[in-house]
Amino acid sequence: MRRPIGLDRLSRRSSRAPIRAGSRAPAVPPAQAADAPPLFPSWPELADPAAPYFLPLLLVLLGHFYFWHSMPFASEDAYITFRFSRNLATGIGPVFNPGERVMGFTSAPWML
Repeated sequence: MRRPIGLDRLSRRSSRAPIRAGSRAPAVPPAQAADAPPLFPSWPELADPAAPYFLPLLLVLLGHFYFWHSMPFASEDAYITFRFSRNLATGIGPVFNPGERVMGFTSAPWML
């Protein structure tokens, strides 16, 4: 039986020997295509009101500023961490209540 043209490349007989890991040339990253878009927009594109970046960025900043002024105090979890830190600084250890050895803070670096 005769094989169709092109299938001889898929045959195991015509395939080359596998390349060993040590004999390969070092991998060189392919050159970036000239017409590929950049990963991040430039500063003029970010500041352009017609671009899709300016309005969401402005809304995030305004929302953050609003919530910063409407809730100027730390959240409840922060006060728990403050108590752990105070007990650690006074020599009791990283505990909420003296004698109770439990981890009740969410961020060890912030507690330290």
